[in-house]
Amino acid sequence: MRAPAPLGGDPGTVRALAVTLAGEGDWLGSLARSLRGLADPSLTTWDSAAGEAFARRCAGVAGVVDRLSRRYAVAAGALVALAGALTRAQAMVTGAQRVHQQAWPEFLAAGDAMSLAESSDDPAVRSTAPRLRARMVEAGERVQAAERTASDAWAAYRAADRQCASVLASLRDDGLSDSGWYDAVTTTRDIARAVDGVAGPAALLPVPPVRAVAAPVAAAAGAAGLAADAALLAVWGDGSWSSLALGAAAAAAGPVAGGLKTGARATNAAAQAAASTRIERRALRIGAHQRLAAAVGAPSARAYGKAPTHVARTVPWTAPSRRPGTWGRWAAEQGELRARAAVQSRWLDDWRAVTGTAGTSPRLLVTAWGVEGGGATLGQVSSARDARSAQASEQAVEAAGKRLTSGDPPQNAPQDVARHR
Repeated sequence: MRAPAPLGGDPGTVRALAVTLAGEGDWLGSLARSLRGLADPSLTTWDSAAGEAFARRCAGVAGVVDRLSRRYAVAAGALVALAGALTRAQAMVTGAQRVHQQAWPEFLAAGDAMSLAESSDDPAVRSTAPRLRARMVEAGERVQAAERTASDAWAAYRAADRQCASVLASLRDDGLSDSGWYDAVTTTRDIARAVDGVAGPAALLPVPPVRAVAAPVAAAAGAAGLAADAALLAVWGDGSWSSLALGAAAAAAGPVAGGLKTGARATNAAAQAAASTRIERRALRIGAHQRLAAAVGAPSARAYGKAPTHVARTVPWTAPSRRPGTWGRWAAEQGELRARAAVQSRWLDDWRAVTGTAGTSPRLLVTAWGVEGGGATLGQVSSARDARSAQASEQAVEAAGKRLTSGDPPQNAPQDVARHR
């Protein structure tokens, strides 16, 4: 027979956590009552539009805070019950271990003595065998009772632990936890942003094979991230319309700029040159409407010619000199060549192709560059706003965690409602 296994755990730590949760729940309940008071016209009067808007927001937030308070209170009650069950079970196991430690050696000693007495040739010694057997049986019964007590204590604690876990798990269904669909959409958004963060800069590199792969990947990732943001805002109210508009504008800047460049390249110079009169040549000029049709690929614009599309410039890598002292100059030259090639591929070649072809629109090309620059700026602004929002959320969560672990609610928590006039 094996001695009962000890039951670990610290009921004091569990009770301390329950006290902390209960205190936090009381503070949140007080805060919810204060928010309801601020939103109740019979208790608080606001003389400004901002105050009335604040009161309306308070009315919606009070219910959430109240549910959060109940969540903390229920969790604290479940932990108190678990701590009590752990205390009782540990006391039962400790007592069973003491009984087992005393009875088990007596059981072994009585059994050995009984065996010797039964095998003895002396009748007087053999006559003690029944008494030794009774002592062995009595010690064995105490051992078995100790083992049953320890087993029952373990079973009672496991039942209390399962009950506590069930209560805590049920709190996830109180409307405060994120649903599976919400987690799926946010995961999609995060993955799309990560992919766009890698493929977006790669699509700007003056390397045709890399750009051919990275550009469509970045576009698809940006569209997926924007769709996820729109779903989060429309369904769950997570986000803001201004941030969504910034992201949509930044994402649309690239395709819009590409379409404007296509419209700027459109030309009808050959047909104009073949016209016999000035009126015919003027009628054949491509106007803004026709250039926009060319930008979107309308069938009516397919008869137009276009300025030649250049091939992205590439700069072959050259091996550095074997002398280490010249490596810095070699790296600077390589960087300068690639920067110059990128500028020529991105702006100068387009400008030369458009201005060198009759009937094109340099003004529309400049507009396309402006749209590209604006989209990049909007993307940076949107990223900066998202970063600030994420940082603020992390700081709020960290502050709440510190309050939870310390068990001290804020000293300036509202306790009663004042009348505003």
